[in-house]
Amino acid sequence: MKRLRLMSVAALAGALVTVESCADRPTTAPASPLASVTGSLQQIPLAQCRPLRNKSVSKKVGPAGGVIDLGSYVLTVPPSALTKVVTISATIPKGETVNMVVFHPDGLVFNTPATLRIDYSNCSVTDPSLLRVAVVNDSLQVLYSLASAVDATTQTVSGTVNHFTNYAIAW
Repeated sequence: MKRLRLMSVAALAGALVTVESCADRPTTAPASPLASVTGSLQQIPLAQCRPLRNKSVSKKVGPAGGVIDLGSYVLTVPPSALTKVVTISATIPKGETVNMVVFHPDGLVFNTPATLRIDYSNCSVTDPSLLRVAVVNDSLQVLYSLASAVDATTQTVSGTVNHFTNYAIAW
């Protein structure tokens, strides 16, 4: 009798699993990996800093590479990153309380990544190891962060740059 009851329960459980697996359920596509990364990174705050003096520089850089130096920001373009000579301009926006730099021509893509080094000595930083270079929009929302390295001795954070846009320091 016990055995019959146990077999009945097992059969009922199996039938329930079969029916449940065939039930109509709303389906959702898996979230885009970029959307989930972007969504989580938008919550990363920008480092708060004393405003830097507005400054701009322009320089022609070509296949031999070159350096764009704004003092607090240094962009190093390696050889072969560009196939032709391009006039690159970099601007520190006036009055920002974040360390931000804007490069032009907007959207310029490098064949080999360039390196952007940003000084954070004018920022309120409790744990420099958390700093990273971030891509931000014009409203200063973090879109995503770059692979970054912090040098606490020189108080700089560096990131690899594949294209031009707005960059800032984030936590």
